[in-house]
Amino acid sequence: MGIRSYKQNLYVNIFDMKKKVLLVNPPTGLFIRDDRCQSDVGEFLLAVSRPPHELMIIATILQDNGYDVAVIDYPIEGKSGADYELDIRRILPDILIINATLPTLPSDIKCANYVKTVKKDIIVLLRCGMIEYYAREIMQKEKGIDIIVYGESDFTICDFLECNDKKDVKGIFYRDGKKVVKTEPRPFVEDLDILPIVNRDLIRNELYIRPDTKNPLGLIEVSRGCPYSCIFCLSPLAYGKIHRRRSVSNIIKEIKICTEKYGIYDFHFKSDLFSFSREWVLELCKGIVENNIKIQWFANSRVDTVDEELLKNMKKSGCFALSFGVEAGSQYILDKIKKNTTLDKIKMTFDLCKNVKIRTYAYFIIGFPWDTEDTVKQTIRFSKKIKPDFVDIFFPYAFPGTELYRLISSQGNSPLFNFERHAYSRVQFSIPSLSKKRLIGLRKKALRNFYLRPLYILQVLMKCRNFKELFNVIRFALSSIKKIGL
Repeated sequence: MGIRSYKQNLYVNIFDMKKKVLLVNPPTGLFIRDDRCQSDVGEFLLAVSRPPHELMIIATILQDNGYDVAVIDYPIEGKSGADYELDIRRILPDILIINATLPTLPSDIKCANYVKTVKKDIIVLLRCGMIEYYAREIMQKEKGIDIIVYGESDFTICDFLECNDKKDVKGIFYRDGKKVVKTEPRPFVEDLDILPIVNRDLIRNELYIRPDTKNPLGLIEVSRGCPYSCIFCLSPLAYGKIHRRRSVSNIIKEIKICTEKYGIYDFHFKSDLFSFSREWVLELCKGIVENNIKIQWFANSRVDTVDEELLKNMKKSGCFALSFGVEAGSQYILDKIKKNTTLDKIKMTFDLCKNVKIRTYAYFIIGFPWDTEDTVKQTIRFSKKIKPDFVDIFFPYAFPGTELYRLISSQGNSPLFNFERHAYSRVQFSIPSLSKKRLIGLRKKALRNFYLRPLYILQVLMKCRNFKELFNVIRFALSSIKKIGL
């Protein structure tokens, strides 16, 4: 009842339980705000706004423990900083939890500091992927932040609110007088089934939509962790190198709740590496089919973890698309970034997806320290050779803790602590062989050459099943033209 009253902007007696907890994606930009990906949604050619899953898990755990909670995703709801300030004054929460990103951190901190000007005893917690590298400095400087949460934070905040002594809570930074204390890291959750199925009443589900159909898009986290060692990737740091999976029965239960209670039939199966366990994927696909669940879904994958039989089973269960981090069209670059795959394997996998009619989204990265004009052009040619349905080209981003970060730091390259808001679509650091201006020009030219091919345009139009999809394709095209500067 409290949440429903909040949604109707009736602020009287909306919190009537233990303590009032407000969890927010602050009004500092429409970003992907999970721990392994912190990027501006608008910089992706195929932009997908994701529900604030991390906040929803925390909120559901708090709700299950008697707290009265509300979740507000300001950017997706189109709300401004003024709306945020008004909400803080009206709601007066006991606890505020801000979901930050490194690129938006200065603005996120301003939102945190504002709270104390309204009511000094509101407890302000800041959570953010890779925040531990800067937490001490932030806590020393920003007195409006009481606690910084780092690591896998599902249970951390509830533990903090229930604790007798902050030093016993794993995974936080707090102040002890003038001293900033870091508690020991929180272990990764081994059994993902102990996490609650998130309460989707906490968000406005209709605002999160599938780009091509505009149908509501549900996010279901199915696994965590990646055992690979790509030098730029945050996944092993954020979720560990041990691949952990929810049980199929647990996932099926959540899918049924989404379809039966919320009318959601399109899903993003969130995973660092969906197809790591072949047997588990086959079991999940079988469970969806045997339960006669008519859904469509997509996930992230690797080219060397799928085969024809697996793809056919995925297609049968409703898989309509897979995204692959291809990264480069140069074997030399693939080896340098420790991608641990080959160009031949990449091509074969994209051919298989095409044969079973699963759409593909290929991510490429140009501007690694070893890149030259020739290797970048190899990548651009390869992006057309493998014939993905969609392609995006980004620049590498050296996040703290990654091998790429250590490499760039050792070379004295400077702008690593200045996290550009437009991560991935702006050049963060210089490389010997190509200027920043040249890299930007190559990216724009590559995207134009890919999407403006007459044969590609014809193929996309022929795949449209109805006028609605055709209309959305045209909208996508117009949006892409604006983004890549045609």
